[in-house]
Amino acid sequence: MIIRTVRKVLENFRFYEIYVGFSGGADSVSLLLAVNELADELELKLTAVHFEHGIRGEAGRLDAQWCREFCRQRKINYEQYDLHTLDERRGNESIEAVARRLRIAKWSELLRNREQCVVLLGHHADDRIENLFIRLCRGANVSGLTSLRAESVLKNIKFIRPLLSYSKADLIEFLADRGLTEWCVDHSNFDESYTRNYFRHRIIPDLIQRLPTAATGLIKAAQALETDALFIECSARAKYALIAGKTVVPLKFWRSLEPALLPRALRYWLSALLQTDFVPTYELIERFRETLAQRAGRQILVPLANGSFIWFHRGEVGLTAAAPAETGEYIWAWRNQPEVDYGGRRFRATLSDRLDYDAISPALTAFDADLLPEELVLSRRRVGDKMIPFGAGQPVKLKKLLTERKLTAAEKRALTVVRTGDGTIVWIPGVRHSGFATVTEQTAHIVCLEVID
Repeated sequence: MIIRTVRKVLENFRFYEIYVGFSGGADSVSLLLAVNELADELELKLTAVHFEHGIRGEAGRLDAQWCREFCRQRKINYEQYDLHTLDERRGNESIEAVARRLRIAKWSELLRNREQCVVLLGHHADDRIENLFIRLCRGANVSGLTSLRAESVLKNIKFIRPLLSYSKADLIEFLADRGLTEWCVDHSNFDESYTRNYFRHRIIPDLIQRLPTAATGLIKAAQALETDALFIECSARAKYALIAGKTVVPLKFWRSLEPALLPRALRYWLSALLQTDFVPTYELIERFRETLAQRAGRQILVPLANGSFIWFHRGEVGLTAAAPAETGEYIWAWRNQPEVDYGGRRFRATLSDRLDYDAISPALTAFDADLLPEELVLSRRRVGDKMIPFGAGQPVKLKKLLTERKLTAAEKRALTVVRTGDGTIVWIPGVRHSGFATVTEQTAHIVCLEVID
């Protein structure tokens, strides 16, 4: 049954590159084996991708070794990426949220500008039930309740989950039929201080024991809710298309929306204008509804968590995006820390022994790695900043360079400047690079600096 289901899904992706998220657990082992059995038949290029999150110490490293050996024995292409989860935490962000964010960022990096490739994940029916309960307790609408879907697209990456109709017990039986009785076990999955584990080990088993039909009933409910959610989302997108790209929208547009469509259209509108996946909170949606109902002649401002605000005035609704927050200087030891986040952007350093000159762009530049200081400074603009652009002999004021690029005031405020320790500007990402540590025929080692998102 599992093979038949996976084949039906993959029939649509013949000749594709198929990436399988491979943790080594029973679910991802089942999925990887199923895809591998079908790879030749469907002419697929299969790669297993393992993320070592750096959370579980030696246990995590042993799991990675097990995954690598599993793939080696079966001649499956294996790639491993270490995610420094604990170091990348932002504010009150949960460990699970950090890990998910880093995984998505890495998938986006790996598959950027790639065609005919999809990512398969091993989520199963038990995961879907747990997700349903968690989202229900958070007050989610039907879109949130069914966020774990057979197909989803995030950052232009298509994620496929072929096993959502199978339970964990079904997957273990599938492995047993193939003589497999061992796989990686993440013991943190038994820690009931995590909400998901509490539902997994306490609430759901008790419910199923009391109501044996609950397991299949909940899966059917999730499928029905997803059907409803897709219809509502499609309707909301059709409404949003009427205002797409507009920063100012007639008040009557928002007042005309059905209650189920308004929060979704609002999300699409804010996400597009803020250039991020902005999920309105329950409180924001309620405040937005209340303000729509008012007849006040004065301007009303509704603040957003990122410092931007929605304004209501004279029959119109608009968005004013916040100016980027001031960011202090950051010392980037690029050899030891190839990737860093600064000012809302991610920077990467890649060492090479050759240079692809066609790849050079405002977002990517290259230096002689032996001449570039191993510590660079990421900062904002400073009064009086100058740089010697590549190919020029004299310093030029940054103000002049930015004027030539016709940057907006907001773009100028958000600009990152890359300097040496003594203040010499070597690169202005998105604008110009300097003639500092230029790559020549004598250069032995090259470092490419790149803005990757």
